[in-house]
Amino acid sequence: MTEEKTKEELEELIIKTSKIDISDLLCPICADVFVWPRNYDCGHTVCETCMYNMDIRQLPEDTHIAVIYRCPVCRDPTLKSWNNRPLSFLLERYATKHPDYQKRKKEVIELKKLRKETLVSISDSVDLASTCYVARINLALDLYEILLEKLYIAAKEGKNHLIITERSIVSEIEKVGDILSYQLFSKHNIYRMLTTRGECTIYLTRNAFSWRRNFENRNWVDPTGPTIDSMRENGPPPLPMDPPPQIPVPPPIETHSPLIHRRSLRRTPVSSPSSYSRRN
Repeated sequence: MTEEKTKEELEELIIKTSKIDISDLLCPICADVFVWPRNYDCGHTVCETCMYNMDIRQLPEDTHIAVIYRCPVCRDPTLKSWNNRPLSFLLERYATKHPDYQKRKKEVIELKKLRKETLVSISDSVDLASTCYVARINLALDLYEILLEKLYIAAKEGKNHLIITERSIVSEIEKVGDILSYQLFSKHNIYRMLTTRGECTIYLTRNAFSWRRNFENRNWVDPTGPTIDSMRENGPPPLPMDPPPQIPVPPPIETHSPLIHRRSLRRTPVSSPSSYSRRN
């Protein structure tokens, strides 16, 4: 009791003697008074509610990449999630002196209860391979039941393929693509399932690859051409034939061309200016 009392008295003394501005008791993200402030590895402090929300927003787009969290103040990276970052007890004691602390704490308590439900306890001897196997089987069966209904409706409507673009659902399909595709191939004669980071496309038939929106009438009649009556009597005019390609003919080579007589060409000495003047 004496040690605890001494510790509390020391904290009270620090609070009384320290000069702290009211802005130092506010979270840099939500600008509300600190309730359960937590520290990043870089040293910056954010309230627990904002820290939790920031972690959710930083989930990677790739399904199998580990989550890298970043401090919202300096962008310093860390692997620690919000519940593994230490609480700042001294700053919490400072924040209790703020007039809005109790009101803010009541608002945060309800949110904290929801966050605790997402936390799990991990045993030291957990079999991760078995855990992954069971989770993948259960996830594949859940997706199979949902997609089977959608694929059946698409087939009844004459659609030869189905595209899923919701990122969260595509990520779930990507995790169990091997199990899910086996179920669809072996039981329902699905032709192909293609999954990328952005979408999942399930092809019901082989000719789904030739699906298009543009069609052309090869027997279309030009109304500005021959009259309809003459076409009824004589039939449609023949389709114009493309002229045969013309092969360019190279120009004839002259006999006096330097290309022909280059080897037999003899160089004549250049006359000096003096000799040229004597000739003239």
